[in-house]
Amino acid sequence: MTKKLFFFFSLLVLLLLSSLVLGDVIVFSNYNTKAEITESGKLHIVKELTLKNVGRSPIIPGELHFRMYEENSKGDTPSKITGFSAKGHYNDDLSVKKLDYASQTELVIDIWEPILPDFIYNFKMEYDVDFVPRGILFYDLVLPDEKTTIPIQNQVYELTVPSNKHITYTVGGKVSNNKVLWQNVVSPQVEYSILPIPKLPIRGVNVFWFSVIFLLCFILAMKLFKREENVR
Repeated sequence: MTKKLFFFFSLLVLLLLSSLVLGDVIVFSNYNTKAEITESGKLHIVKELTLKNVGRSPIIPGELHFRMYEENSKGDTPSKITGFSAKGHYNDDLSVKKLDYASQTELVIDIWEPILPDFIYNFKMEYDVDFVPRGILFYDLVLPDEKTTIPIQNQVYELTVPSNKHITYTVGGKVSNNKVLWQNVVSPQVEYSILPIPKLPIRGVNVFWFSVIFLLCFILAMKLFKREENVR
């Protein structure tokens, strides 16, 4: 009995120590994010993630840390996150916590399930982010940056804007109706508008103001031309 207990605790210690070198033996084989701009003005985010053990020994992930922040003229600022929760491989509730720092918000998830070599562990995390889009008729949205110490093999990010909005510009994304999809893009950016304008190769706000200025110049030129005609 004593030998069995010693073997069990030795294996547990080995697995716990292995979690200290996660970056060498475990990866996110899938890192899928679905974000939706809600009518209440929040960004609702659901992440469906897959951990894969690419090492030669079993491993326990332990604490997974996700650092969220936003860049602005004042430097990095923490993302305003609420409603944070996570579900495990068997749809069980995972232990989570949110840590707020001066320059970032850190989301922590506890996963104490052993993962055998070449096996995977699926889990889901969900939360809301407060954001203020920049603009009036056209809105610029830079989605919150996030960092994790675990390598990501394949990353997909899908954003849905309200049905009464129109995506007018994006960097590296594929647009379909009121959705845009990015693959393996670090900081997705998008511009959307209340105006029914299709996706353009340049920012819609630039096209809009250029058109306004051109129209005003054309009207002014026509008035000057008519005035000269009347003088003659």
